[in-house]
Amino acid sequence: MNIIAEHKDEIYYCKMEGHFFSITDLKWQLNKEISLVPSDVTDRLPEVAKEGYLYTLAHFTTEFSPGYVYNIHRIFYKLVSSVSFDVIDSETILKFNALLPEKANYGLYAVKSFIRKWLDFGYDGVHSSALSVLEKIKIETTCYGDNVKRRDPDNGPFTDDEMSLIIRKVEELFHMETIKCGINARSPGRYILWLCSY
Repeated sequence: MNIIAEHKDEIYYCKMEGHFFSITDLKWQLNKEISLVPSDVTDRLPEVAKEGYLYTLAHFTTEFSPGYVYNIHRIFYKLVSSVSFDVIDSETILKFNALLPEKANYGLYAVKSFIRKWLDFGYDGVHSSALSVLEKIKIETTCYGDNVKRRDPDNGPFTDDEMSLIIRKVEELFHMETIKCGINARSPGRYILWLCSY
């Protein structure tokens, strides 16, 4: 008897309060907006890896945000759809990384933590060489924050002068009661304005 059959009635409570699922449910509702269908990935996984993927993913739903878990599931869907393998090992990771767009392999951060936990649990289907190669791959960081973007005129939204002009004009319109907006101090000397209505 496999582990899934033994634990089919076990309930997993998601990080978001009020949401739960059983490992055998066809659809896992992680919060009111985010759900995932584990079979999207498990139907494409080798038999030896199905159990490890399901239980590691279920564990992640109890520890991490629904968006993070959904992102991991989405990345694994891309992996199983684009690379064929018998076990997730260094070769699998290298093939998958080669298929990702240049400077867009930041999703491998999530894969690395997922595979680390999968190995910690001791499930079959993943080899320690996969984690070793993930440790060595240069993984690009995700999008820059606004302050970093402002230093790059080609990628940034606005320079400090442009931002100052926008804030000044919005304040003028606010004082003329042309618009209504809320002001929230985010850091000393800088205000973020949200346009609520015209």
